[in-house]
Amino acid sequence: MKHLPVPDNPDRLNSNNQNLQRELDNMRQRLHESEFRSQSIIESIPHIVWYADSTGAITYFNQQWFQITGLEAAVSFGNNFLQAIHIEDREYARKTWQQAVQQQQNYEAEFRLIQADGSFFWILASAQPSFDIQGKLIQWVGTYTNINKFKETSNKTALNIIDCELSKTELSESEEKFRATFERAAVGIAHVNLDGRWLRVNQKVCEIVGYSSEEMLQLTFQDITHPDDLEEDLNYVRRLFAGEIDSFTMEKRYIHKDGSIVWVEITPTLWRDDNTHEPKYYIAVIEEIAERKKAQDELKKRVEELAQVNMVLARTAGLLGKRNQELDQFAYVASHDLKAPLRAIANLSEWLEEDLANKLPEENKHQFNLLRGRVYRMEALIDGLLEYSRIGRIQHVLESVDVGKLLTEIIDEIAPPENFIIEVEAGMPVFFTKKLPLRQIFRNLISNAIKHHNGTVGHIKISVKEQDKFYEFSVTDDGPGIAPEYYEKIFTIFQTLQARDKKENIGVGLSLVKKILDNEGCYINIESQLNQGTKFTFNWHK
Repeated sequence: MKHLPVPDNPDRLNSNNQNLQRELDNMRQRLHESEFRSQSIIESIPHIVWYADSTGAITYFNQQWFQITGLEAAVSFGNNFLQAIHIEDREYARKTWQQAVQQQQNYEAEFRLIQADGSFFWILASAQPSFDIQGKLIQWVGTYTNINKFKETSNKTALNIIDCELSKTELSESEEKFRATFERAAVGIAHVNLDGRWLRVNQKVCEIVGYSSEEMLQLTFQDITHPDDLEEDLNYVRRLFAGEIDSFTMEKRYIHKDGSIVWVEITPTLWRDDNTHEPKYYIAVIEEIAERKKAQDELKKRVEELAQVNMVLARTAGLLGKRNQELDQFAYVASHDLKAPLRAIANLSEWLEEDLANKLPEENKHQFNLLRGRVYRMEALIDGLLEYSRIGRIQHVLESVDVGKLLTEIIDEIAPPENFIIEVEAGMPVFFTKKLPLRQIFRNLISNAIKHHNGTVGHIKISVKEQDKFYEFSVTDDGPGIAPEYYEKIFTIFQTLQARDKKENIGVGLSLVKKILDNEGCYINIESQLNQGTKFTFNWHK
């Protein structure tokens, strides 16, 4: 086996190690700050924001999703989001999303989202793929935007158009009624000649573009359409005239009388003679959408900001991963080279004791046992250091965790003494989380309660309380308790309350628990008094 060279000078090794650790700590701090800024942006957006992995499985929703749908995290991720979509739109939503994921292209679709009270509203779903510096798809960043009011407006518009599509006879009989409806419509309505001249406009159209009705009748729609949008508009009109489409809806820009830009959504249809079916004129419904475009632009800006943040995070994570890999390799080699002479010392002491079995005084045998005890403690210390150094540097996948089953596995693994009763409260949750760190926390707290108990009979109780955004777990024992002045000390690495010769302990277990929780943005509290047992309480995000 090849090993990395280890410096002969211990001071130099220690200095290099400290420099590397400081560099890693600084990188972690910058990464946490970036994550905080990213999270703040996400939660400030008044839309549903979500992430999906490279396979298209949803891995994250902001709080808007849970407030609107009433669903919990455990039933929202993966492909479970489809259950919140109207059953008539579900297959369409699934197919369009699957197609976008396969092609790794921007995604956009409209469908209905079911709210917590059973009602539903229309949303615009959009997502952009995020790639790393090698061009590999990392994840998707998406949003759901409420477009219900625009759908309602479109429906009302369609009704208005139907009302306006009267035959000549009906029109002459109800001219006043038509005029009133035409002028009072909440959206702009216009009749446009086949060459583009305005034939009739209501007051709403005049308000949108700033011209009087008399001025409008001297213009064509081409005159006030932004040049960059004109060709697309004309292409749609040609297809409408040719009968290829019955109507169309598009967003375009009009040039206001004062020269400013006005964003509108237009829906034209072609009016044909009832008898000859010859085209007569266009009926256009025009709605100003400045606020919608502003919201869309702001949303697009926010999504682009998120994409930039994700790219920075990806680059930082890549650099940090490389550093972590180097540190892991160094730690592995260093621990191997440190453990090898320790094992040799233990073996040599056993051989000496066997060779001098009949000649060795009891005092010397005791000293050999102490020597081997120190060796085993040193090996445990090295293992603890390795485990402590890896916290926060290893990415853990989210998976469904049954905490009740997890605790059963841990208790079986620890194999507590027969006279110890470990009681697990009913109702332990099942939820998506990082299994290994949660397992480490429970294992260390339970082992700690058993190891430091001062009696032959002990009782440990594990309970849980569900809060709004997290679960609060407690591990309570009836052991010797801890004086309040030592509360901080017990979470410091290598700190023990009893001499190591009296109670074999390297002082790493609780410091591991504290570091894991700090890394996850969680806390741990202690309640204890001498001779009254100890209760550790920690929270864990849902």
